[in-house]
Amino acid sequence: MRVISGVLLCALFAAACSERLGRSEAFVRDVSLPAGPFSPGDEVTVAASGFESDDEIMFEIRWPLEGEALEEGSALGVRGVVTARTGRSLTFLAPGGYPASTVEVLLFRRGDRQSLGRIAVSDGRPPQEYSLYGVVGSGAGHASLVRIDMRSGSTEEIARRTGGRIRCAVNEPGSNRLFCISEESGERVGCRYDLTMRYWSAPELRGCVTAGLLPSSAAVLTTDGGRLCLRQAGLTRSSAGIPYCWRLPEGLEPGMLTGAPFVFTSAGGPQLLLAADLGDGTFAPVVLAAYGGGVAVGGPVRAGALIPFAMLERGSDSEAFRLVGGYVVSDAGGSELRPFDVRTMRLGEPFARLEEPVRRAVALLSENGATQELWALAGPEGRGAIWVCDLPTGTWRRLPGGELPCSEIVLAR
Repeated sequence: MRVISGVLLCALFAAACSERLGRSEAFVRDVSLPAGPFSPGDEVTVAASGFESDDEIMFEIRWPLEGEALEEGSALGVRGVVTARTGRSLTFLAPGGYPASTVEVLLFRRGDRQSLGRIAVSDGRPPQEYSLYGVVGSGAGHASLVRIDMRSGSTEEIARRTGGRIRCAVNEPGSNRLFCISEESGERVGCRYDLTMRYWSAPELRGCVTAGLLPSSAAVLTTDGGRLCLRQAGLTRSSAGIPYCWRLPEGLEPGMLTGAPFVFTSAGGPQLLLAADLGDGTFAPVVLAAYGGGVAVGGPVRAGALIPFAMLERGSDSEAFRLVGGYVVSDAGGSELRPFDVRTMRLGEPFARLEEPVRRAVALLSENGATQELWALAGPEGRGAIWVCDLPTGTWRRLPGGELPCSEIVLAR
């Protein structure tokens, strides 16, 4: 009997908590919410009386499924992006990243919520194919993002951002978002641009060194108490979980590692490949081991830039591919693509050459190995043409069109 009473007591307590968390309070009155339909990223203004300065918007997103065990897909507890607020209105962005949906809009205030109504939002899922983007005008007080046609080389401006220089732009895979590092007032901070919803996020992580790609997410290396720490991009320092950290060897400073995004390789264990600018006209390959916290530094290479990249290699005892690393060794006279052996910390012989200095490079790889390309921005500082190297054959082709005033390129979907 005591056991039954205890179970009933726990059930009543849980029900009371659930009722409290799910209760719909009438915080605002005379609500007027347009039903749409809206496209992801459209501004939606809800009018009402009684809004407060700390009110937030949450979404419950639902869409129909066909041929599935469940009749409906859903995403609950999605935080909205508020762009403007007054005592009688609140403006937010229609959510992106989901199929065409019915979205319940919830006003969230200090643990309680009120339903404001529903809106219809069109399909905002990330595209299946990659697009190429460039950063233009970075360092002149503003930066523009341009979409570069991957066939014709023509460009279209899609966004502008005021503030510091944008560096190390990478894609959060399958999110249609870019993560980059902005240099603002002497500090390097992380920021994002959502290509679907068309907005810049507020600065997030601070003390950023460089960004890069892991197998399933973008990540950033930050400084923390004299260490170099890997954190998931898009999260704050307090919510990024327990990071991997490395103590850099004497003579290697975080500021030496800011030139290019890092890459992930899996041959010989998960590792990050970076390049250190030694400040005397030479660079050194740097490898951060994911297990054990080891840091290895290769010998100096005379170059104007040393840019890590990844490529696919079939394992000797398996049909599966693994990620191996390489470096673009670039100077004013041209560029070489060279494989890199993480066991010996040595660069191999060049397998491709380009008679242009490569400034930025990003690999486009398919899981089955059918596509292995290195997209490169090559030419004078701050501008250049787009070149594409087929990694298995080492052959280059140039995208049509003239030079672009870009300082960065990134592939995203």
